[in-house]
Amino acid sequence: MIISCYNEEHTILQVIDEVSAVLPQAHIAVFDNNSTDSSKSLVLGRIQMLANSANIDGGGGTYQSFIESSAPESKNKVPKTQDFAAKINVESKRAESKRLDSASLDSPANDTTLFNATSITPTSINPASIIPTSINSVSTIMPNGGRLSLFSTTTQGKGAVIADAFALLDADIYVMIDGDTQYDTAFLPQALAHFCQNQLDMLNIARATINDSVHRKGHSFGNKLLSTAAAIFFGKNFGDMLSGYRIFSRAFVKSFPAQSKGFEIETELSVFALQQNLRVDEIEAPYKSRPEGSFSKLHTFRDGFRILFMIFQLLFTERPLLVFGFLSVLSFAVSLIIGVDIFMEFLETSRVARFPTLFVCVGLGVIGVVLGVAGMLAHLVVKGSKEARRMAYLNHKKIL
Repeated sequence: MIISCYNEEHTILQVIDEVSAVLPQAHIAVFDNNSTDSSKSLVLGRIQMLANSANIDGGGGTYQSFIESSAPESKNKVPKTQDFAAKINVESKRAESKRLDSASLDSPANDTTLFNATSITPTSINPASIIPTSINSVSTIMPNGGRLSLFSTTTQGKGAVIADAFALLDADIYVMIDGDTQYDTAFLPQALAHFCQNQLDMLNIARATINDSVHRKGHSFGNKLLSTAAAIFFGKNFGDMLSGYRIFSRAFVKSFPAQSKGFEIETELSVFALQQNLRVDEIEAPYKSRPEGSFSKLHTFRDGFRILFMIFQLLFTERPLLVFGFLSVLSFAVSLIIGVDIFMEFLETSRVARFPTLFVCVGLGVIGVVLGVAGMLAHLVVKGSKEARRMAYLNHKKIL
């Protein structure tokens, strides 16, 4: 469960509680993105509270927790018990029960290791398998069997958060959601069932507004405009291409080359799925109003132009033959329009009186040829890139 968080002190704990209530055994990974309010402190406080509760339970406790120290530790050293629980046994029956996990960290050990985490799979928790990592994060096992982790992404932007999450977390199913309580988490079990039954690679959960005050008019218009543009250029029409509520397969996540830094990440995710011919679908879920004190981080015009620029950038990188082919035909067309008069005049007088116009005509013709060749070469490069992505996808694909 990937929760992006930037200045969400009024809502982040509520989102954690809501997710934990509907998916009690999920791994909830909160990615703080340089919050300037108390969001990070609140999540850290919740982790510390859960870790202290584990300490109170003693050796008979049913969960295990770890937290990083401020000073470097040796590779094999485990934090002390008084520093938020070092070693608590997990009941074997509980460890063998099936669980939905949205992530299991897998990073190599090194001499500057500060963090320790258990190896969690969708079917079991193995507290004996300790995987050290140097990632700036804290984590604890919750009483209901799930895990709560806090990561820090220093590069600003939602795209950077998703890139970090996809790189650091290892799971069979990933759920992406914002930390603002606007998305209906009660809908998750139904969405996950739909996702698994249809063996999807991405499920886009479109926002069904329950009242007109939820969306600003500029946001709604921009969303429709950008969704329509993406549908024209890349195929399938998503009703809400900019939704931040999505479910992904492991194969999708591990083959996705995240490039975006900001809110344009949703556009990149959608276009990637369409260009790779992955199994995608879209369903609607209620979209609620923000609570008092919480505000949107999306800037209507600035982020709208960024998303539009991302669409055109993806056109060049994903469909170069279309772009360069269009420019090539355009150059030839202008060259022919300009050259008709010169050609007709030459037939009548056997002379060329307007050499500058002739040079422009010939130049545009040459540019058209160059653009056509460039488009074909770029198409071959992109085709090879798509094949490599497909192989990466197949290496991680399995039936859920």
